[in-house]
Amino acid sequence: MKKLLLLLLVVALASLLPGQVILEGDQAIVTGNVTAGGKFITTANVASGNALAAAGMESGASTTWGAWLKGYGSTNDVSLFNRSGALALSVPANTTDVQVIGGFSALGTGLHAFSGPINITGSTTADSLAGVGAIIGTGKRIYIGFDTGNDRGFVQAVEAGLSGKELRLQPLGSATVVGGSLAVASNLTVVGTSPSSVAGPLYLPDGSTSTPALTFSADTNTGLARAGTDQLEVTTGGVRSALFSSAGSRILGTTSNDNAPTGWPGEYISSTLAFASRITLTTGTAANITSISLTAGDWDVDGVVSIGGTGATMSYIAGGSSTTSAGLIEHQFTQIHLNTVSASVTSKTPIPMHRYSVSSTTTVYLVIECGFSAGTIEAYGRIRARRAR
Repeated sequence: MKKLLLLLLVVALASLLPGQVILEGDQAIVTGNVTAGGKFITTANVASGNALAAAGMESGASTTWGAWLKGYGSTNDVSLFNRSGALALSVPANTTDVQVIGGFSALGTGLHAFSGPINITGSTTADSLAGVGAIIGTGKRIYIGFDTGNDRGFVQAVEAGLSGKELRLQPLGSATVVGGSLAVASNLTVVGTSPSSVAGPLYLPDGSTSTPALTFSADTNTGLARAGTDQLEVTTGGVRSALFSSAGSRILGTTSNDNAPTGWPGEYISSTLAFASRITLTTGTAANITSISLTAGDWDVDGVVSIGGTGATMSYIAGGSSTTSAGLIEHQFTQIHLNTVSASVTSKTPIPMHRYSVSSTTTVYLVIECGFSAGTIEAYGRIRARRAR
């Protein structure tokens, strides 16, 4: 009997290939270590609860594994397949990196990080991070090159309201900095509400009167353009309204019979006391004929005084403009007048033009004073002002 058993054992051993061990049955339990001198270990139909444990790999829980292959077919391969449920490849806590020597392909629906970010560090060559189809972030943002400690980098916002051709640069710190040159083939739209600024010069094309270089989305033919060397043009409605250069400035005047707007150079103000509303004078006493109100600015003021009366012999007429009510202390004229004044004769005399440069709203009076004997003297007239600047 012993010889028969020995013969059967010899036959069984002879049927094995060199370096091969076959364990048959529903389960094969090895309480110690299994050392494979070849290139790989294969398992097939390993029952749940006692999956292959090798090289620090955890044993299977309640899920069936098909196979785990190390170094099968090529160098540095790890294959996990035919497992129901989510498939996880765990790295021990004392391991810092999992290195992918070749390409990394996610053939499923996505690449997920269950805790913390997914950090992708590219090489110095071009296309370090390349998306053949699309790179999609299901969260709020995708961070690219962002240094939270120094508030540098930018993020691609993946938010509602952005179309497929839009890129929103959203700063997480005090500013978003784009180093080097930023080329925008189409339009660059700033959607933020905070003021924007640049650290260096902002270069624009020359533009033209009809299409200014600096303009507005709601009024594209109004803005600024370069009219020539050292010439800046202001265009409104596609028409040049001002030209500034080293030789001086030219501003388009009105082309109709209206007045310049309030506060603008050329603004005109006047006040007239008609003959029908004339005032009666007292000899040797100054009186206000009318007045105007000047807002802050630089003004030229002039006017005309007129007198008439009955049975009076005139000795003099004095008139002018003044910031003092009924006070001939500024900018007056004096005319000797020795004629007798009748109701049918009037005398009109212009007052000297005077510049008023005022820092606040100021009243300027048209003042007259006459010397006469007996009879009655009456006065009326007009005062006017033109804003010089």
